[in-house]
Amino acid sequence: MSMYAKCGLVSHDAYAVFDNIGHKDVVSWNAMIAGLAENLLFEDAFTLFSSMVKGPTQPNYATTANILPVCALLGENVAYQYGRQIHSYVLQRAELSADVSVSNALISFYIRVGWMMEAESLFWAMDARDLVSWNAIIAGFTSNGQWFKALNLLSNLVSREMLLPDSVTIVSILPLCAQFRNLQVGKQIHAYIFRHHYLFEDTTVGNALVSFYAKCGNTEKAYHTFNMIPRKDLISWNSILDAFGEKRHHSRFLSLLHTMLKLGIRPDSVTVLATIHFCASLLRVEKVKEIHTYSIKAGFLVSDTAPAVGNAILDAYAKCGNMDYANRMFQNLSEKRNLVSCNSMISGYVGLGSHRDANMIFSGMSETDLTTWNLMV
Repeated sequence: MSMYAKCGLVSHDAYAVFDNIGHKDVVSWNAMIAGLAENLLFEDAFTLFSSMVKGPTQPNYATTANILPVCALLGENVAYQYGRQIHSYVLQRAELSADVSVSNALISFYIRVGWMMEAESLFWAMDARDLVSWNAIIAGFTSNGQWFKALNLLSNLVSREMLLPDSVTIVSILPLCAQFRNLQVGKQIHAYIFRHHYLFEDTTVGNALVSFYAKCGNTEKAYHTFNMIPRKDLISWNSILDAFGEKRHHSRFLSLLHTMLKLGIRPDSVTVLATIHFCASLLRVEKVKEIHTYSIKAGFLVSDTAPAVGNAILDAYAKCGNMDYANRMFQNLSEKRNLVSCNSMISGYVGLGSHRDANMIFSGMSETDLTTWNLMV
């Protein structure tokens, strides 16, 4: 079953195997439910779970962990209704309600559907919590904009619990410090990372630190942290390039980009976007043409990244005052053009004093925002 599901042959082949099992145990049901979920057949997965509950085989902790993420993807109202039913079922089974992994799955479910009060209530009601519990609720508060609660929870975790924060904890909390431009707390976390070898060698933690210092405007500290990352990945390079691009450290940006390419690291759409913004800040249209050519060859203008990359190139041409190239890009975007595309065109024409051209774009827009109106005013 698992083999067929991983090959995408879940509806017929995997289900045929499942159907032919004479005495299905809980592992059989879990494998089939997980296979349907992995292949995005969420309603089928939940229907199968409902059949399981009605039969002699009782769901276990793994069943709950498999089905709750499925519920979260069924639409907010339906998801909440089904999730509450599963929660009620868990409460009726002492062995499930006492299982930390089941409670963690429920917390994650409530967070995903935006019900933080339920998630927080369940978290504090747990008899025992593991690091997954703490990480889930901290990330939940972070994603829902409840930053002070997230920071307070981190403080509680470090001071009261016999648990050491891991990379997930750190990566969840550092963006908060950046949000508040709180260098003091961020540096305390950095010091904590230095004292714990398993965190210091984690690339995701290093990347989060680089991003934190960059967003706080301390590019030198970001660069120093970047150099300390033992195994740099593409995210590491993108983070430091973005930092120097934002601060317009032109020579450092170019030097880093050249080093990255010499090391054979293939740029992605994030690298390309950072480079486009850098070229636009230089107001050098020949550099924009170079990155435009690279984007075409690398396929960034025909993939899912096409609208973002295309709009960035269009905006760069407009900022450089080359409205002929900007207009060609605007026409090439065709169905992928959007509000951002139109605003970039208007901004370019306004910058050149071509108010009539700006008004032509404005007149053809089906959607406008405050930026559009400010430009036209």
